[in-house]
Amino acid sequence: MLLLVSAVLTGCQPSDISSIIGDVLDKEEAVEADDAAEAATDAGASDESGAGQSNSAASDEDYGVYEDLISKIKEGLEKEDLKLSELDLSEKTVLPYVPETSEDYKDNEDNDVYGYLTKDLDGNGTKELILGANSYIAGTKVPLGSYDSVIYDIFTLKDGNLVHVLKANKDERYFFAADGEIFKEQGGENVTFPICVVGTFYKFAGDKLDIVDGIRCEFDKETEEDIFYYSTQDPYKDSSNAVSFEKIDEIIDKRCNEFVEFTKFVDSSESAKKATVYTRTMSEGFRYSELGCWVDRYKAYIKFYDDNTGELDLKYNGEGGYYKFTYDENKIHVTGWINNPDAGVGDKIDGIEYEYKIEGNTLKFKDEEGEWSDFVKEEN
Repeated sequence: MLLLVSAVLTGCQPSDISSIIGDVLDKEEAVEADDAAEAATDAGASDESGAGQSNSAASDEDYGVYEDLISKIKEGLEKEDLKLSELDLSEKTVLPYVPETSEDYKDNEDNDVYGYLTKDLDGNGTKELILGANSYIAGTKVPLGSYDSVIYDIFTLKDGNLVHVLKANKDERYFFAADGEIFKEQGGENVTFPICVVGTFYKFAGDKLDIVDGIRCEFDKETEEDIFYYSTQDPYKDSSNAVSFEKIDEIIDKRCNEFVEFTKFVDSSESAKKATVYTRTMSEGFRYSELGCWVDRYKAYIKFYDDNTGELDLKYNGEGGYYKFTYDENKIHVTGWINNPDAGVGDKIDGIEYEYKIEGNTLKFKDEEGEWSDFVKEEN
């Protein structure tokens, strides 16, 4: 499961890399078509124009190595004994099962669905095998928020052989971004203070990733404020172009919210209870990511089941945590925590009530401060 970090907008401290970073300058991208791709179509290549890559189009027989790897992963998952190191898979991989006896179970309210897809990332006629996960609101088909398509591994073929192009390591994460780009977050042990976090956009090219541009956040100890930089050369080191924090929303909106659906390795049984789901997209004043950066597009949600029970997550709205409840026509009655029955010991959550009213596809919700907010009905 993706770790979600919520906080007010404060500076990035040495012991806490959480920081809002951001900015993007308007840029023009020139993509030159390669005539060699036209010839490659006769050999079964994609009809998309190439980007001058050296890899030739792979045959169906070549893709057998992808099928072999997929089969091994499925077998490991079905036995609940997937050995990531033996298969040379990313240590970041979040498995789709979390036993109730696990320490992580209480934090698994929402679903991370481990899967795979094949996609020609650079238009050279060879499909890549991408392993990753989608995040959904638990028990639904509703994406949880931004950063819903996490990439763990990317493989390609070269001369019929499997090439491991990308393998996400500790303190870094990769996502699908807009316009065919791949976005990398880098923080923690992968950066050196005063750097808090670096975000880099890449284009896939043959069997490597080429930098498009990127952004960086550093903490200024004298002013105790964050400084942001933008670079098309070296986002980690280039300090020639300082930019403002206000651009952060623009970069997230335009380039970091690409949803690409993976095929599940193991089909999970669907919940017998069907939910009606209402969501509210949160952004201002919150951080999202296991590296503790970026502005979130996280969805607070309320789920109603036909048996007059439900679940809600208002944690990132400054409103408690993951609750289960019963409901009547205009009130929600909190009955406990989701997946964590001991979390409420000593806390008075039993008896908390919220007012709501439904107007068309909008649910109006009254919080503990007496403020009303709108939640929108989702297709599920």
